[in-house]
Amino acid sequence: MVYEQILKYCEEENISLSEFEKRCEIGNGTVGKWKDGKTSPTIKTLNKIAIHTDVTIGYWLGGIA
Repeated sequence: MVYEQILKYCEEENISLSEFEKRCEIGNGTVGKWKDGKTSPTIKTLNKIAIHTDVTIGYWLGGIA
């Protein structure tokens, strides 16, 4: 779910996944690892994403505003 929300956000902001990762200060290729659901972001990483995008953690976890 997080991966899909990030793709949606990137499309709306007209940025690449790589740019998203840079803006959120997370490692290059990190988001791609979440695509298949075998790994998930930690709360710490979700918090970084929320801070850098000004979007709630709830949104990233399932679209809750």
